[in-house]
Amino acid sequence: MIWSQPRSEALPARLLPASNPLPQAKMNAATLLKRRHREEFPPCPFLPPIERVQTASFLRGMEGRGQAFFEAALGCGQSLWRQGLPAQAILMLDRAWSAEESVRLAPDRDPWQALAWLLGRPLPRGAFLGNPRRHFQHYATRMSGHRREIRVARAWGGWWLTGRWRPEFPIDEAQWDQERLVAPEEEVLAATLQDQGWPGEAECWERAMRGRV
Repeated sequence: MIWSQPRSEALPARLLPASNPLPQAKMNAATLLKRRHREEFPPCPFLPPIERVQTASFLRGMEGRGQAFFEAALGCGQSLWRQGLPAQAILMLDRAWSAEESVRLAPDRDPWQALAWLLGRPLPRGAFLGNPRRHFQHYATRMSGHRREIRVARAWGGWWLTGRWRPEFPIDEAQWDQERLVAPEEEVLAATLQDQGWPGEAECWERAMRGRV
């Protein structure tokens, strides 16, 4: 069981590709013309290769949260990263982690390795990353909706991974103390990913935690 609330309350039990299929989303042409992929943000090898500039609006109107949704979210993350928007790229990984059980991971469709890669790279001046550790802490403790337990586990997985790669980012100590939070141990997370996650997901997370990407 994953804990992300006060100690007295356990959470009740209850996110690849060929060419990154996308819905025919209608976007503001003027806005797209202002966006571009920047040379100082090279493609992430763990996300689908993308040439066309994309934004989160490409996910609108997609039916279901299967493989196509998963690949589209990762593709948007790649594009946002290449536009110099690393914080927004991480939000697209959040979307990918909300995909269903039918998802199949691949070397260039691996959000865990992608997150480690993004966190481990020095960022050009002016690129906004925010504090991913606080983000994942808040995401884990405010989760709602379908398949909540596995999504909470993935949020805590992002929290642990950020601490591994970017230990200078602080947690939200005020929330931690006020809500008496308890982070799940790495072994508990790995077991949850193994039991409830996608095939091979636990191994991908552990590789990202302990390897060099």
